[in-house]
Amino acid sequence: MFSQVFLAMTPGEIPQNPHRAVAYMACHFSSWGKGLSNLPLTLPAGSIILVDDSMPLTDHDPERITRQLQTLIEQFQPSAVLMDFQRPPTEAALEFLDACIGQLTCPVAVPIAYAEPFSCPVFLSPPPFDRTLGDYFAPWLERGIYLELALDGITVTVDASGSRLQPLPPYFTGALPLQDNALHCHYDVETADDQAIFTLSRTHLDIADLLKEAVSLGIRGAVGLYREFG
Repeated sequence: MFSQVFLAMTPGEIPQNPHRAVAYMACHFSSWGKGLSNLPLTLPAGSIILVDDSMPLTDHDPERITRQLQTLIEQFQPSAVLMDFQRPPTEAALEFLDACIGQLTCPVAVPIAYAEPFSCPVFLSPPPFDRTLGDYFAPWLERGIYLELALDGITVTVDASGSRLQPLPPYFTGALPLQDNALHCHYDVETADDQAIFTLSRTHLDIADLLKEAVSLGIRGAVGLYREFG
């Protein structure tokens, strides 16, 4: 079902899928040096390399990191390098991305928060529950999209004071009887005298339908956790 998904794996999980293109998810800025640490020692051709900012980028050397990544590109021929950054943009991070995007010989994608100064592809978070894929993708299709997939969900509580969103616990297993084919999710509604609670989540079947539409719209690739989609 998810053969088109790059499975995000740790180094320990990759040997279980030796012939499958993966998304290597352990590269981050070194806590002791000026480069990257946890570089892959082997990787199937056509895979994706994820670089995260779990360790903040401070006085690291952009040129050194770019050389490290280019060496990996020449060794393993990945299809893309995706910057899986969760921290707010900083001047150091933007300088680093400028060096990478200008010098690496495979596509580099960045999150929306970092996208404005560049013209490279974007790495989009899982689609929200209140927008169609066409609407979500529209600003980025010409640049190219790599899409993160997740079995996530939310609750929306609506009362006289407004609405409040809360993420569902990881690996929510509640059965939701209603389905929205346009938003690719299941949902349920609970009402009381003073509020309504909407619960929305995506099952594997919802994600499969979402992925079909995303591919038809022209995404370059989709990334999902091995433990969710493997």
